[in-house]
Amino acid sequence: MPRCIPDEKFNELFAQLGSHRDRALVAFWVSTGARASELLGAHYGDADPGQQLITVVRKGTRAIQQLPASPDAFVWLRLYQAQMHGLVPTGADDPL
Repeated sequence: MPRCIPDEKFNELFAQLGSHRDRALVAFWVSTGARASELLGAHYGDADPGQQLITVVRKGTRAIQQLPASPDAFVWLRLYQAQMHGLVPTGADDPL
């Protein structure tokens, strides 16, 4: 049986997140099934909003894998990026 929480509890949790960055991270985590460490290791060049894919390096195999992500995850990511514009480097190899 898959592990899950009721939608209303997830919505409560999501509403309590304090930043667009946290919302983006949780949205990517839930929609891709990637480990948090895999997502935290992503770079700007790893996010492809046009294809709705994020590239991660898998923990066990170190294989590079593109994972489909929800449109909402990319919306939260974009809001975070707009908020941080000019404050952090945004090159393809910089941390996402």
